[in-house]
Order: sequence, then structure tokens, then C-alpha cells
Amino acid sequence: MNRLKLNFALPTSQERSNFLDQYLKSEIFIKKPPTSKELETMAEYLLWGNDNETGLNGRQSKDYLLKAKHSTWNSDEVESLESLVEMPTFNEGRLSELGSGPIFKKKREVFDRNKEIARAGALTGDLTHLFNRIDELDYQIESYELRERGRTKCIREELINRLRETCVDTRALEAETEKWTQYNYLKKRHELVELRREQYLLRDYYAPNSVQIEGGRTNSRDHEGEDILALPLGLLNEDHVSKLIFNDFDALAPSAYSQEQIKTMIRQYWFLKEKKAELYYDFRNGFHLQKIVGLMAEDNKAGIIQNNSLFETFWYYARNAKLEDHLMDILELKIRGIKNLEIAEKINKKYGNSYTVNYISTLYCQKIIEKIAECARAHEDMITNLSFPENWKTCTYCARTLLRNISNYMVKTRSTDGYASRCKKCEKNIRNIKKGEIDNESKNK
Repeated sequence: MNRLKLNFALPTSQERSNFLDQYLKSEIFIKKPPTSKELETMAEYLLWGNDNETGLNGRQSKDYLLKAKHSTWNSDEVESLESLVEMPTFNEGRLSELGSGPIFKKKREVFDRNKEIARAGALTGDLTHLFNRIDELDYQIESYELRERGRTKCIREELINRLRETCVDTRALEAETEKWTQYNYLKKRHELVELRREQYLLRDYYAPNSVQIEGGRTNSRDHEGEDILALPLGLLNEDHVSKLIFNDFDALAPSAYSQEQIKTMIRQYWFLKEKKAELYYDFRNGFHLQKIVGLMAEDNKAGIIQNNSLFETFWYYARNAKLEDHLMDILELKIRGIKNLEIAEKINKKYGNSYTVNYISTLYCQKIIEKIAECARAHEDMITNLSFPENWKTCTYCARTLLRNISNYMVKTRSTDGYASRCKKCEKNIRNIKKGEIDNESKNK
């Protein structure tokens, strides 16, 4: 029987946090503390609340993997076999016959700390700091469970030994947990999950192993003069076709080009798509983008002037991704080779935030890099649709001609084409103007 009486009418995570803080002090939980299942439900209740600044819940902001009640919200985009085969990272060895099940169970991956420290390179300090924070938080959680939640197992000996090796005062850690409430405990458990996930994010940065980059090579400067294939549309340079393709995003529309120019651009696209090369970069792939950022950081440290086409193409997509100011600052600091700890200090000081080191990495991997990769995918869509004017739509407010899709226009079922007449950017600007007018009227009253 579900004894939880959560107030789902509260929209924001802060309001839900205040509610839980009082709710956990009620008599029912004094007599019988919440179970692990109930704590998990409370955690999801909190994370489904909207953030005060962004207005997004944990799922919408992609900070947490929250499972929705209805299966339609949990479904991933289906990819066709044709699209998978066309991907540069496709491996036909992973396919099995139709209807055949897996022969072996997939072994759970164990994060080998010693192995990762040995190959982390410039990120050794960040990784070590992350390991220490995980161990300290893990110890505190187990201590709290022993004291307050009837845990029967002792704290792991391996964990205690690691803390002793780093000269951590375990008594001080235990003293901190004496001030914890059930709500604090719940938050710390989720923080530990995020920190452990951060290990893999960092590893993917310095040792991406799920895609082939540059034919297995690690440094493009070792291969100067070789033809580097850049997907999906080549590199930004002084070539005539390149100037047509890498135009400003707002200028990419069928009406801006002649039929001959469009044919030239499409031929270039298909030539690159069908070309086979050992050495390549794909700007649609987040791991490849991280590799390029790493190369730029190496050049900065070595004092090398960054003026090659690969980096110029990266900046083309970064600019058109329209990153928010603080995200662009994080990217520029990453390219300068600044570590996450220092980045957090600089960003927090400039914008008055309280970002942690691991959240900086989350913003970099899941927000910045993904937005740039999404921009490259949008660029490919625009170029390949230049031959189809019917797939474009002109905004009635700003007069920009944009692709007719959900990225640019809100869905409107009553419209003849199924989309709103104004683009999303204009709709947002209009809402902000109306909101400002309402706020001014309220102040005047």
C-alpha cells in the first residue's frame, strides 16, 4: 500500500524541496522511516519539479534520466537500418540474424581506477579529485545508514583503506552526517550516482572508445598534408563551394542560390558521403568534437596559432549553435586548456552561480558539445533540402525562411501545413514582450 501523500500541485523543485523537508518530519516517518522505494519516489518527485531559472524539470534539462509514467515519453527515436549502415561508426559485426537472441550476457563494466589514472594524462588531477569525492560521499552515506536506517553490513574495508591512504578524517565525515535529515540523505544518494556517472564522462573525454577517430590515430598534426575527410559537409576554407556551403545559417535557403549553385553543393555533399577515408572527423559526433577541442587546447598550451580549416569549421558550428554566454565561456576556457576546478571558480564568480566541478563537465559534454553536434546535423538538413523549396517555410514575423520542422516551428494541428506561422524564436520573443508588459502593468497597479 502506498502511504505517500505527495503534493503534486507544487510546480517548482524548490517548493517541492520545502514540502519534503516538512513532510519527512511528520509522525508517520518518525514511527517508521521511509523505505528505499519511498525515498526513490520522493527523489523523482523532487527532480520532476521545474527549475526556478530555466523552467525545465530534470528530464527536460537532460540532467537526469527520469522514467515517465507513459511509455510514449520513454521511447527513443527509431533509426532505420539504412541510416545505421551509412554512419561512419557502423560495425556490421554487431548485427545478429533476425530473431536470434544474445548468446552471452553483457558483463557489467567495472571502472578500473588504476588503469584510468595511468592513461588520464592532463585530466589525472580532475579524475583523482572525483575519486576522492566519491569515496568521501560513499562513506558518509554508509555511516548514515548504519546509524539511522538499520543497515546491517559494516562499511566496506576497501573504502576505509582508500580514505586512510588519502589521509581523510573519517570522524569529521561522520560528524557531518549527524546534521543530515532524510531529505539531505536523499540528495546525497543522487549526488553519488551523478559523481559515478561523471567518471565515464571524463573517460570518454580523454579516451573515447566507442568510435573510430582519425583511423585510430591520436594526433592530426602527425599527418600534415594528408587528406582529412570532414563530415558531413567538408571543411570551411577559401574554396568556392565551401563559401557557398558554409554561409550564415539565416542565409541558407533555396531562394538565396541559383539552381546551378545548389547542384554544386549537393554534388559536394554526396561526394563526401560516399568517400572512404582512413582519416576523418565527423562534426555530428560528440566524441569527435571533444577530440577537436583537445587538439585546440594542446595548441594553446604549445603557443601554436590556430588557423587551420578544421578549427575554423568547429568555430563555425559553435557560433551557429547560439550557445548561452556562460556556456560559450566554458567552451573557450576548455579550449584554453583550463581545468574544470578553475573553470567553476571563474564561471561562478562572473555569473554568481554555484556550479560544482562535475556539473561543469556535465554542461560541457551534455549541453555544449551536444548543441554543436546538433548544429552540424541541422546544417546537413538545410543543405540537402535546398533542392526542395516545399520543405521550407517563411516566418510571417521576421521573414526568415527556415526548414519546415519542429526545430524551427511549433506544431499547430489547425494550420494547413501543421506548423505555426511564426518561427520559434519569434514566438519566444513575443512571449517575453507580453510578459514584460504584464509585469509593468502589475507594478503600475
